[in-house]
Amino acid sequence: MKNKQIYKSLDAWRAIACLFVVLVHLYGALMAKTHVSDFDVLQYLAKYGRLGVQIFFVISGYCITASLLSILKKNISLFQFIKARCRRIYMPYWLTLPASFAVQIVGNALLKSHMAVTHHVGHYYNIFDQSLKFWLSNLCLIQIPLGQKLLNGVAWSLCYEISFYGIMALIAFLVLKLLKGKNAAESTILLLHLFTILCFSLVLLPIHTPFPLNLWPEFGLGVLVYDFLNGISARKVSLGLFIVSIILGVACMFKMSSLGIMENAQDGWLNWLACIVFAILSIVCYKHDDLMYQNKAWRSLCHMGAYSYTIYLIHPCIVDSLSFLYSKFPSSGVYSMFFAVIVLSLCILLSKYLFLIVEKPFISISRKQQVADK
Repeated sequence: MKNKQIYKSLDAWRAIACLFVVLVHLYGALMAKTHVSDFDVLQYLAKYGRLGVQIFFVISGYCITASLLSILKKNISLFQFIKARCRRIYMPYWLTLPASFAVQIVGNALLKSHMAVTHHVGHYYNIFDQSLKFWLSNLCLIQIPLGQKLLNGVAWSLCYEISFYGIMALIAFLVLKLLKGKNAAESTILLLHLFTILCFSLVLLPIHTPFPLNLWPEFGLGVLVYDFLNGISARKVSLGLFIVSIILGVACMFKMSSLGIMENAQDGWLNWLACIVFAILSIVCYKHDDLMYQNKAWRSLCHMGAYSYTIYLIHPCIVDSLSFLYSKFPSSGVYSMFFAVIVLSLCILLSKYLFLIVEKPFISISRKQQVADK
């Protein structure tokens, strides 16, 4: 297979996954006032839209592997990888915290005065009663290991992302130290595969799999897809590891049918099914990537995927803010559909401009620094 590392359609899949997550939270706001039967289609999309986060993890595994191996092959300092990933995650996230703070204060006040519906993305609480640990954990994205509340309701997935980056950097560091840079990319990818299989095995054991290892296999599937499509390992090795991981993933599905990873049993096996299907689909679609990109609608989704992270970060604030206003309107399908269109439009437009102003400059800086370090 042709060694082509740029997989343009992944941005489109990222946009679709992000929009599904937005629909989940948007549906929660609508159902606070409107009868479920008025939105059968939206209800169906929202029911399975949460699986967009699992697709995010697989895509992230693919993209971060590409970034890490590119640095290793070019003998660029591993510190540049860590700095670039932290800048990419933290800067946009920090800029959303003031908005999350404001929504939390206003929402808590309105709920106490019975002027607003229940919060659907997270839970309101008295933010001024929180400890220093709460503020530090929300700044550093370590809320889950420290058992703290989330200021931004979607930040739980970022806790996993940051942990995954740390694991990848640690494995690459050990390879560089032990092998003195020889075959660093190949050795790193092999160790990542073995670590993925180890985490799969932990999930299958009759014990609680700790954070963040419980969701690493989803991220690890993205690593496997990248290796399989780009031929970092020998073809037989990558194919064998991919098949083993799929088998383990199916085994996890059967286990999760009686014991879920997240909220309940159904969520558990559906999470694994979504990851496995998407991993296989991304391999099948790879050779058609250029053809798919020629489609205008698909190309628009690819462009949206570039700022999907911003959509993911700010949509809880937009949904919550507008839901306060929406609660004052009569309960009807017309108002609800208007509300849905307004929310989606604002999320997309505002995210696009924030991406151009905030994210894109930092991405450009990272690339320039990598070039300078060659």
